[in-house]
Amino acid sequence: MEISNEINKGAYQIIKQSNNPDSLYSQLSKYLNQALNENPALKPSGMPKEVFLNTQLTKLTRPWMKYFLSYDPTFDLTNTNCPVLALFGGKDLQVPPNENLKGIKESIEKGGNKKFTSETFSPLALEEISTWIIKHVQ
Repeated sequence: MEISNEINKGAYQIIKQSNNPDSLYSQLSKYLNQALNENPALKPSGMPKEVFLNTQLTKLTRPWMKYFLSYDPTFDLTNTNCPVLALFGGKDLQVPPNENLKGIKESIEKGGNKKFTSETFSPLALEEISTWIIKHVQ
């Protein structure tokens, strides 16, 4: 898991620094190929390396990914006037609660919004929510 997180951080850095979609694809391809050669367990067993790499490259080179990695929500949160409920998953790797909660709370309070609530869900609570949704939404 730790190796995967470090590889993701490296890929995200390449994405944020790139201004050219063609060179981005090339840079990420080289980076991910090297990472996979050094850490073959990153690829699901039975999946061809080319399929795995193409799947990753397709996701990582979409314009949305660069936007997501570059977006700073401070301005929007500072200007939010409605009540805010921030929900986090305790084991979320994409939006870690500890790193994000402080910045969200500070931005909302800076804007004068006193109606802020946050909650971190345990995996058990998330499983219960998922089960309920699947049962009721068909």
